[in-house]
Amino acid sequence: MARNAFEEALREEFSEANFVVEDDDVLEQCASMCVVYALKASDLVSSWEVFYLNRQLNDGKVSTAILPKFKAFLQEEQREALRSKSIDGLHSFSKIDDVDMLLNDEPELQETPPALRSASKCHSSPLGIRNVKLEAEFAVLACPKTPKTPAGPFGKSSSEGPRRKTEDSPLTPFARRLSKCTVQSIFNAELDEPSEEKVVPDTEDDVLRRLRPVERCHTEILSPFPKVGCRFMHDRLEDRFLSIEKRIKKFADALAVSERCKVTCNGAVATQEQIMVVGRICCDGEGHLNDKSVLLEGSVEFCGGQRVRLDLRNIPQLSLFPGQVVGVEGKNPSGHCLVASRIIDAIPCLASPEASEHQEPASKRRVLSQGEDVEMVSGIQQPITMLMAAGPYTANDNLFYEPLSDLLAHARRKRPRVLLLVGPFVDCDHPMIRDGLVDRTYEQIFQDEVKTRIEEYCQEVGDGAGVLIVPSTRDSHHDSVFPQPPYKRRGFDDPDKQITLLGNPSIFRCEDVTLGCTSMDILRHLSSEEMSRVPAGATSDRMTRLASHVIAQRSFYPLFPPPQGTCLDLSLTPEAVSVNQIPDILILPSDLAPFVKVLALPSYPQLASGAEELEAGESLPRNEQLTKCLCINPGRLTKGSSGGTFTELLVLPDTSSYEGCTAPPPVSSRSKVTIKRI
Repeated sequence: MARNAFEEALREEFSEANFVVEDDDVLEQCASMCVVYALKASDLVSSWEVFYLNRQLNDGKVSTAILPKFKAFLQEEQREALRSKSIDGLHSFSKIDDVDMLLNDEPELQETPPALRSASKCHSSPLGIRNVKLEAEFAVLACPKTPKTPAGPFGKSSSEGPRRKTEDSPLTPFARRLSKCTVQSIFNAELDEPSEEKVVPDTEDDVLRRLRPVERCHTEILSPFPKVGCRFMHDRLEDRFLSIEKRIKKFADALAVSERCKVTCNGAVATQEQIMVVGRICCDGEGHLNDKSVLLEGSVEFCGGQRVRLDLRNIPQLSLFPGQVVGVEGKNPSGHCLVASRIIDAIPCLASPEASEHQEPASKRRVLSQGEDVEMVSGIQQPITMLMAAGPYTANDNLFYEPLSDLLAHARRKRPRVLLLVGPFVDCDHPMIRDGLVDRTYEQIFQDEVKTRIEEYCQEVGDGAGVLIVPSTRDSHHDSVFPQPPYKRRGFDDPDKQITLLGNPSIFRCEDVTLGCTSMDILRHLSSEEMSRVPAGATSDRMTRLASHVIAQRSFYPLFPPPQGTCLDLSLTPEAVSVNQIPDILILPSDLAPFVKVLALPSYPQLASGAEELEAGESLPRNEQLTKCLCINPGRLTKGSSGGTFTELLVLPDTSSYEGCTAPPPVSSRSKVTIKRI
């Protein structure tokens, strides 16, 4: 069809639809759109009618001023059409190469450089209009792609090796980032590092330090977690009820011993006397907690789960969230409202896990080196050096995994004894994975991009360096349930047993330091649900307050009900979520800003074997003994298309036994934490 004939056809179609064309320039632009988007004149006018009605236009004129918005409307329409295009009964997502092939009617033989591709479009364009840059027109149709790998026998990309960023690939926003490896903050900066660590990078001393073998850090898992391959999301309403009921009863028993008073679980009984009631916080409605919507739900065993409204006017400082188990001291004169005078939200925990009578000190423990049992020669403990990071491990505009490569390169230079990697590794929220723009399975991506890099790091650093891996519920290739089983051991090439696969959450011990870690973003969840009150003129650290709830409630996830999309299974190894002792270091990766805080929590070691240890008339000192816990949020290794943060941890050995001190210093006072940008 000739150019003028095409324009006349458009004029007739617009006229039949009762639209007036402003001038010939409008017809020329509409004809260009028809060619670019492969539309007939009637199809374009039909799209204009839909656009006209959606925009609620009323002048009936096709003008030059409105054409740019109509063009954007056509692009959106084309994208939806290509995404829903069905091939052999299966839905597939088209990429920019597929669009080029459809418009050019040319088979896709190989990756064409952008310059040659644009030139070929100019020569093959009919009516002289195909000089329009199609990549710009269809840039919204697909996210940036990873480099292609050689095709397999069935047309699929080969998974023989990781798809790394090649030298011919353009620089990504992550590669062009500024402030690489800069220090954001240092906790306990006054602590001196070991003398062997004080070397200038890229010098002869640094090379010699790297050649020295790394002394393995003895790691012991203390908490249970679900087994690999377990069945999940089969919990019943009864399982959820029993889990909450158990928390209330445990809190009541601990509170009765620590407060030396009678504790009841029924606050709906009218009384003029001061009572101590234990229950969980609920919200009277679908919104967030406020002063008028706080309810206290008692135990089902003692009061049938009755709820009573809480009057908090006499409480100057508080921090409440749904699912929190608290003790409330107050009066209920009417039976309908409990007027609180004091709220107790912390359960006394054990200060540290009980050590075995026959357990050897860390300096005498045996380690596995090169397949043989070798006893440590030194009688003095070595400092613990740990590098920790939390996913995502790749930028959201590609799957090059450049942040992970840079992190492992930094670990090769620093040579920490422990490398802690917390998921997600194959993030389900990544745009390319969420939109289905990948040509590999999720397991292949994890194998090619993550496993291979970790195995290469272990082989290069030596069998003394250990790697701890914690999964995430955001991992596309793993079971999305909390608590979460560890990754499958098969597939890891780990002859020296350097890689330890942990569950989510986990409590483990490195030498004599106890650590707790979970990849669930409980801090962000609590932040959106918490109701707090601070007296006038007083200050309160919000991050410290949120992190303290994890240990005060003896649970890695005390929030209930959880936010939408959280796969919480309370019947699947409920002991895995419990925090039965205060760890020395608590690691809580979060989308919130990275931080290092010291939590001071009450602990009563004499409660370890029950209340029978108390003599007649003896009372427990209230909050007299405080145990300090170091809480670390390393942040995310990747923030969008740029770099995030990671954390270096140095724990100096406990020298109190050598210096004759009676009370050992807390781990928080002999730990140096550095938060750096990747």
